[in-house]
Amino acid sequence: VRREVARCLALFASKRDSQPALLRAGAVNQMVLFARNEDSGVARYGALAIGNLAVQSANHQELFDTGAVMALLPLAQSEDLDTRRCVAFALNNVASNEANHRVCEKMGVLRPLVTLIKDPDVDVHLQAAFAVRQLSLTPKCRFQFIELKGLHPLLQLADSDSIEVQREVAACLRNLSLSEPNKISIRRSGGLEILVKFALSADVEISHQATGVIANLAEAIENQGP
Repeated sequence: VRREVARCLALFASKRDSQPALLRAGAVNQMVLFARNEDSGVARYGALAIGNLAVQSANHQELFDTGAVMALLPLAQSEDLDTRRCVAFALNNVASNEANHRVCEKMGVLRPLVTLIKDPDVDVHLQAAFAVRQLSLTPKCRFQFIELKGLHPLLQLADSDSIEVQREVAACLRNLSLSEPNKISIRRSGGLEILVKFALSADVEISHQATGVIANLAEAIENQGP
């Protein structure tokens, strides 16, 4: 019964017109309880409901205030693939709003995102890369991502067969390279070789982003050679 109720909430939350009524009824608190439930199916639908509400930035403050975003973080390590997909989807939606970046940095949202970037499932690591790219617009998030050793798994995604994943890797590196220490970290981690390969890509977006990152790296004196 609990699982079916959670599924209903997730379905209602997917409809924009239903979302104000859900918020007025205090349904977010129930979604949080579902996301924290020991039953994997209940937790999955709880995470999906939160992610659906997070599509609309107007709901974000409520999701932070009720602990809904915090409830998602442990689920990044769920053994259930669909749950991890829901979490990555939800965190990407939250990260899309730059007004949330400071609180995301303080909450440690980047730690589960690093975990999700390592996920072998393309849907999971693509959504996680979306989120990292957006959070990396904020200097403290750029620093935290490197500190959490997220650069190596991000660079590993460059070997993906998915053009969309490659685009996100290049875009992430573009934002990460806006900070001086990161310019050196990217080069030392083997990022330059990947960027040269990307710069030669037939995909215009990948090539454009990669050449921009290379230009950013070249600004660091340590990267300019003897």
